[in-house]
Amino acid sequence: MGCRILEGLGYFPTAVTSSEKALEMFRSDPEKFDLVITDMTMPRLMGDELAVALMAGRPDIPVILCTGCNTKSSEKPIKKIGIKALVYKPFIKTEFAETIRKVLDTAYSDS
Repeated sequence: MGCRILEGLGYFPTAVTSSEKALEMFRSDPEKFDLVITDMTMPRLMGDELAVALMAGRPDIPVILCTGCNTKSSEKPIKKIGIKALVYKPFIKTEFAETIRKVLDTAYSDS
């Protein structure tokens, strides 16, 4: 669903269903990616763990974490590890789009 929304917004997403595959792809060409959007709950490597691994190789990569757990208390530790935004599911297209734009604008205005 997120991939379709991104395509509809004019982005060119690369979608994978495995966090391990995502990490492998990212490590093979980290500059190919402008943003990473990941789910929190995944087998083997959770979304926050994936984010930490990605940022270890490229600290400037902006990461948005998606979660079905709707508790604001989870935002503090997420931001502390460097994740730029938390998006709650189910996605509201306009909020998702605004979050992506804000994260990208902030990330690339700082560089």
